[in-house]
Amino acid sequence: MTREITAVIPTFSAEESIHRQLVDAVIHVSTNVREHSLFVKILHSDRELFTPYILERLGTSQKAIIDQVALAVSAGQQQGSIRSGDSRHIAVMVLLMAQSAVQSAAMVAKELPGQSLTQQVRNAIGAYLAPDNHTPTRGDR
Repeated sequence: MTREITAVIPTFSAEESIHRQLVDAVIHVSTNVREHSLFVKILHSDRELFTPYILERLGTSQKAIIDQVALAVSAGQQQGSIRSGDSRHIAVMVLLMAQSAVQSAAMVAKELPGQSLTQQVRNAIGAYLAPDNHTPTRGDR
């Protein structure tokens, strides 16, 4: 899964809102993982395989995601589109939010089906990353 995950992590352009790009990237990657045939197969047939990566330690994919998100957060902070704070701490929380949604999608599917789950994750991560003095409005940050 590491190869598949790192292959879909995009690069970010300083010419556009990094906040928007990062939220879009998290949604893109988490949706791809949630729908990936290998992930679905493992989740349904061998849940114990995921247990160490949920409860005990970070795996290679998780570390790669944290590294890339932390870089994007730092760039977004310099741009003013992402809130202040330790970029690695913020990246870890973004991973935890997205990972929780991916792993729990089947459990909450009746209450929060696919697109609704995706929109709620988008809202949560977008609000979490918003600049400190941001007043919510329609549109991009």
